[in-house]
Amino acid sequence: MQAYNYKDFEKACKNRKVVIHSNAMDGAMKDFYINNENELLDLIVSGDLGELEFINSTPFRLSDDANPPMVDAYDFRFSGRKGYLAFFKIPDRRDKWALKSFKLNIESNLAFKEAFEKLGLPHQGGKDEEDSK
Repeated sequence: MQAYNYKDFEKACKNRKVVIHSNAMDGAMKDFYINNENELLDLIVSGDLGELEFINSTPFRLSDDANPPMVDAYDFRFSGRKGYLAFFKIPDRRDKWALKSFKLNIESNLAFKEAFEKLGLPHQGGKDEEDSK
């Protein structure tokens, strides 16, 4: 079960009340060719991530808090690629959220790549073998 309502996170993105972790921005730039934080937040709000698929809700493992915030994780589809995003509400900051991850879902895309290779077809989405090492 989700710890948060995704629409609340989406609203925070629209109102620019989201802190984007550097690894999330790095993944967005490298894997999805997103140029800056505003583009990333606009993409989340646009609905272009397709039908989101909830993966899990887990405690934020890098937190020093005795009760770490829960992190919700989702799979999404964008530009023919399957991605992964994770976010949480920042404790003690009523209206602030954090985007922890935004990246290619390597496991899923590698499975597609292998299936396409078995069929002798080129694989259009995901990373090539060099990038996944």
